[in-house]
Amino acid sequence: MKPQDFDFRLYVVSAKDYVCDEDKYQILADLKAKSEFMERNALKEPQVEVELFTGFYDKNGTKIYEGDIIAHCVDGGGVEYHSKIEFNQQRGMFELVCIEHPVISDFSSPLNPSIEVIGNIHENPELL
Repeated sequence: MKPQDFDFRLYVVSAKDYVCDEDKYQILADLKAKSEFMERNALKEPQVEVELFTGFYDKNGTKIYEGDIIAHCVDGGGVEYHSKIEFNQQRGMFELVCIEHPVISDFSSPLNPSIEVIGNIHENPELL
């Protein structure tokens, strides 16, 4: 991924909503300043989750972010699986964690053309 392709989204836990693209950079900067102030004064930090763009798109051209839930078929088979996208800090890579089976795969092989974003962990917890 090239630096100009870097992207992220912000989920505000207390509001149970994502921040719009136009505001996310300013809010992230404000949160950093606020967080430093709160830390100095032993206050509770705001709960905001930063979800990174993987650098990949689904079959509809939708960006795939950390926290997304995707539908996909394995090895061209007819069985559809659901996986959530997580970032593995130890391995330094995004992983697809299958919801139906304890299987983890990553984006190291060519992206399966059947992948489709069907939701995310915050707005669609029923898919987990």
